[in-house]
Formats: sequence, C-alpha cells, structure tokens
Amino acid sequence: PEVDDALAVEVEAAVISATLYTAPGDASGAPARIHESGMGDVEGHDGPAAAIMGQVRTVLSTYVAEGYPPAEVLSRTSGFVAAHTDRLVSCCYVELHPKQRTVTCVSAGHPVPVVLHPRHDARELSLEPGSLLGAQPDPSYVEHTAVLAEGSCLALVTDGLLDVLPGVMYPDL
Repeated sequence: PEVDDALAVEVEAAVISATLYTAPGDASGAPARIHESGMGDVEGHDGPAAAIMGQVRTVLSTYVAEGYPPAEVLSRTSGFVAAHTDRLVSCCYVELHPKQRTVTCVSAGHPVPVVLHPRHDARELSLEPGSLLGAQPDPSYVEHTAVLAEGSCLALVTDGLLDVLPGVMYPDL
C-alpha cells in the first residue's frame, strides 16, 4: 500500500515526541499506585527537535521522580527549556490514580486529553492549557482532576497527529 509521506513524518515525530514515565514500586516491590504519562511536541520536526525532546523527557522524568506535583513538574521543566534550548515545547502531563479512578493533568500549550467513555462518547477534559514550555522561565500552571467512569480510556495525542488527520479526533475540525 502507498504511504503518505507527510503522514509518515508526522507519525514519526509524534513517536519521537511521546514520553511515558511510570512510577517505580516502593522498596517492598509493591506495584506503583500512581501512573504518570506525558505527551509532548517540540517546535520543528528535525534532528535537533528530537534531541531536545530527549532532554525534556529526562528533565520531566527527574522532577516526577523527585515527587513534585504536576503543575510544578511543568513549571520546572519550562525553566529548563527556557534556559537550555532555543525551541518551544508543548506538553500534557497526567497522573492516573487507578484505585480512585481519577486523573490529574496539566497542559503547557498541548492538546487536551480526551476521555473515551464506555457508552462510546468522547469528551475533552476540562483543562485550560497554559503557556508553552520555554515561553517563560517560571510560569504557573493549573492542574485539573477528574473522576473517570469505569471502563473509560484516556487518549493523549500530539498536535502533529491532529494536523494531518483532520476530523479523526474532532469531527468538527
């Protein structure tokens, strides 16, 4: 089958930009009670953008491992991006609490996560994205916590994917 080159580049960029961090279990070996995930996109889809995403992924994961709350994770990561790169980065960071069926998220200019409900409807989380990482050295971000219905699926995507697939995620686009 034929592959659309523009789509292939955007999907590759999305994969490069994706970051996943799962908290390790405690010292007893018990599994993690919180799962963290982030999705981001660096300005430009080239080699330097991929390198910067690697740096951002490492910095973000470090702040998560140090125990900072989601808004502070993005604020500190933004400080790093502003001080050490010449690009802007979008990022959505979420903490999933499976036992409580809650998700806490914060966004730095990134598309808002979508909750796919078991009754087959979908809705964006009620979250106002803050400024892009690197746009300000010490920005303030607002967290949003939502309760998820049993059987829900949380979808995080990059804007690059939405750009090349109009109407797939949001039918009115």
